[in-house]
Amino acid sequence: MNTLQVVRRFVFSQWGGTETVVWNTSKQLNKMGHQAEILATEALQNKANEVEADIPIKRFTYFYPYLNMNAQKKLALDRKGGDPYSHQLYSYLLHKKDVDIIHCHSMNRMAAMVRRAARKRNIPYLVSFHGGYFDVPKQELEQMVLPYKNTFNYGKFFDILCRKKRYLEDADAIICVGYNEYELSKQKYPQKLVYYLPNGVDYQKFSKKAESSFKEKYKIPANRKTILCLSRIDYQKNQEILLKLLTKINKTEANAHLVL
Repeated sequence: MNTLQVVRRFVFSQWGGTETVVWNTSKQLNKMGHQAEILATEALQNKANEVEADIPIKRFTYFYPYLNMNAQKKLALDRKGGDPYSHQLYSYLLHKKDVDIIHCHSMNRMAAMVRRAARKRNIPYLVSFHGGYFDVPKQELEQMVLPYKNTFNYGKFFDILCRKKRYLEDADAIICVGYNEYELSKQKYPQKLVYYLPNGVDYQKFSKKAESSFKEKYKIPANRKTILCLSRIDYQKNQEILLKLLTKINKTEANAHLVL
């Protein structure tokens, strides 16, 4: 089976949860004898094509269909919340030979392009939710749309052409990484195939004993309780609350250590 994994951005130096799922899924598909190919925009990466772990990665030019979109706003959207179109990517989806299924890991316009291409080719497509569709807090949404302030959306024509609002209704299946979104998806689309599939862990990476313990490596006293937070530093992840928590803990117990 030949599958195209479509994601808004895919940059090894700007890694996140979505990229991890796309990467792990692609590697496991290849191990099972299938062929996965990752397609993304050139957001935060101007290297168009590369191959890593025998997985082809192709990146395409893109644009945000807004007037008065300066470089600073574009960069903010590249990092988070961007909703671009890509003529190159859409053309590739239409004309790439021997495609059995398209797996989209992005929403809105990226998914709308996948939908249109898949329907024209009469091949199935599915959409994966990586959090942030049904249950985004209002404050976070307001933060994400700030780059669009004082811009003019001229992309409505493309939205209508691609039937942007139908990419979920017409999808052959929906996959949810988070259980909360899985339950909400089943409620919203009771007649559709909806699967809960959290990201797995490659346990072989942890099969060898480390040369030194984590605390030794980072010079943390052995008797100190440690709180570890693994994520990007971002308002969405809200590491600030851990700093407040650490302050409270150390008022009663002066041996806690926070690692971000």
